[in-house]
Amino acid sequence: MDPCDRAQLAEQRHRDQALAAAQRSRLAVNADGLCSDCGFAVEPARLAVDPTAERCIECQQEHEYLEAARVRNGGRL
Repeated sequence: MDPCDRAQLAEQRHRDQALAAAQRSRLAVNADGLCSDCGFAVEPARLAVDPTAERCIECQQEHEYLEAARVRNGGRL
């Protein structure tokens, strides 16, 4: 394995660790129950199933659609 490969692996490991830390910090309960995108209330049934839900169902569907489109387009929308 050459130095570039090792550097790339180290960078990926660092990125994975940073993402995991960010994910852990987001595991806090959505105390105010508001959607982070539109600001309206997240459905109570959704919060009952997943207290960490940060988006209402409509905004979450849009977020997932846009993320899938971004992946299909090579990381850009």
